[in-house]
Amino acid sequence: MADPQAIVDAIQAGDYDDQLGVLFDAVFARAAETDTSFGWKLKLGDDEWTVETVTLQELAFAEKACSVAGHQVSYLELDPLRLMDHLVALVVAHLHHVRRMKVADAFDEARKLTVTDLKDIVSAYEVKARPKADSGRPSTT
Repeated sequence: MADPQAIVDAIQAGDYDDQLGVLFDAVFARAAETDTSFGWKLKLGDDEWTVETVTLQELAFAEKACSVAGHQVSYLELDPLRLMDHLVALVVAHLHHVRRMKVADAFDEARKLTVTDLKDIVSAYEVKARPKADSGRPSTT
């Protein structure tokens, strides 16, 4: 079996630049066949938060900010990897609820961010499958 780190190093070195789409498809097809899922991770300065650590206040704020024209966006639909308005809403929510900025100041701070900042702000990571919680009831098997 090939060393996973050697594969990652080769991809990052550009050895497979003409095959990235194929690699991407293979990874996600394989992940779909397992209990693997992917989540988002945001980093702003020293703050880092993920789909697993985001606060309920941040999610509620982002839901409201992204819900427009009668279309309610659920926190389950927030996808800052694909949708810029979701990313901005989560950044502003974090600045407001965690860093305690006024909403207007949080939007001003978010306005300063550019597309080139994205590589440092948003990324994906593998969410490890967790065993189901014990129900506390005796086993029937």
